Amino acid sequence: IRLFGILEKNGCELIRATVSGSASPDGLWGNNIALSKARMDNAAEYLRKTMGVPAHKIERQDLMEDWKRLEEMVSSSDLPYKEEVLRIIRTKTWGERKTALRQLDGGSVWNILEEHFFPLLRCVKVTLLYKGNIHQEETCCPKEERETVTDTVYVRDTVYLMKEPVPE
Repeated sequence: IRLFGILEKNGCELIRATVSGSASPDGLWGNNIALSKARMDNAAEYLRKTMGVPAHKIERQDLMEDWKRLEEMVSSSDLPYKEEVLRIIRTKTWGERKTALRQLDGGSVWNILEEHFFPLLRCVKVTLLYKGNIHQEETCCPKEERETVTDTVYVRDTVYLMKEPVPE
């Protein structure tokens, strides 16, 4: 919440705070959606109750399982089978993606994704749109009249995997 201190210090007016919650694709879909929503809702409530941001200035954006961000991360990485992973993400449906990624190279690619990529998708992102100038010690150049500043908090939490009952 360092951003609010910067805004306040410089007398800037908060126009909107966008709170985005996301989850990684591992685990059951229903659990991941619940985690993403809970992250988003908890961050929005924190902004409202603790930071005093009026509710009408808080926009919520549930990113759910953030396949788009995963695609961006893989695209800029040196992940083995990178092109195949990108093809799977871009062309397969949700259920097909997980199955295909788990099978790629006997599961080794999925293991890399779980260890190095998925933890970065379990997060809340707060983006502030404000009016005013921020003067930082590093620069004497004023910022634009309207600017977006983004700060991301990565949350490492426990994901509980529960078997969903199969309809008979």
